Amino acid sequence: MPTYRHGSGFMHLKMTNTAKRPAPAPCCARIPRGSPAIGATMRCCAISSVLCDHVLLDGSTCDAPLCVDHAHEIEHDKHLCPTHLAERRDNEPELF
Repeated sequence: MPTYRHGSGFMHLKMTNTAKRPAPAPCCARIPRGSPAIGATMRCCAISSVLCDHVLLDGSTCDAPLCVDHAHEIEHDKHLCPTHLAERRDNEPELF
């Protein structure tokens, strides 16, 4: 039974007939917890709705589950996780 973050709390969802349609994975994006000086992070854990579409070196995609807050749409129906979005911005030259 997956655990999801909702607002400021957590919840369990009991889904029936999970053999045909499994529950979505929780969002795996890292968010800061507490003071930024400490550097501690935790996972978002909200209900995911998309997967990261970054192509890896072996030709597969990242497929990290992402919620709507952490999915960055780069093209129609193409999303990147925060890690791969930062990597893409670092590798692209500035135009202006």
